Amino acid sequence: MAEKPRSRRRLQKDILTSFEATYDLEAFKFRRRLQPLMATALLRAALTAIACYSIGFGLGYFSWLRAMINDSVFMKVVWILMIPSTVAALVVWLIMKNRLEYPIRQELNDRIRAIEGENGMLWRYGPVMAQLAVNDLDTKTLITASRQGDFAAMAPDDYCPAVLRIHETLSGAGEQSLRLEIAAEVAENLDGVSPVEVDQAS
Repeated sequence: MAEKPRSRRRLQKDILTSFEATYDLEAFKFRRRLQPLMATALLRAALTAIACYSIGFGLGYFSWLRAMINDSVFMKVVWILMIPSTVAALVVWLIMKNRLEYPIRQELNDRIRAIEGENGMLWRYGPVMAQLAVNDLDTKTLITASRQGDFAAMAPDDYCPAVLRIHETLSGAGEQSLRLEIAAEVAENLDGVSPVEVDQAS
């Protein structure tokens, strides 16, 4: 007796189960994980700007009190000090941002590498992205990189949003329901592929 074809709902449920078993969604919420770190970087940059301005203002004020500079020069110094203070704050922000982001980016790169393996994983869900009409260059590059095993082209900035959008569609939380032909194509792509378990400590 021939096996009864699975319905769209059953296919979508099976695909969602496999997807959630492979991708730790909380780990792939890249921007949300960066938010508190960016607040820390901004705070340190602001403190740097305040410190630089305060030191410069203090020296200028001391010179003005001692009549070493006149009122006009002192007013100019007050305004000019904003430039080096801003530059110092920007440098500190960039350094802190990169320093704080690095462990998260490295962790995600390790996860992506483990999930993709030799034969790729994300490209198998490519039809979902096609249904969503996400055909921008970054997405096409990402899907191609997944198929070819090009880890260098799978940056967390692009990979994480793609994972979340696919999950949104599979879970039914998105604006579009997964079409039967798309579900069948994804199921065929996943045929014989086991969910990848990634060590949470990695």
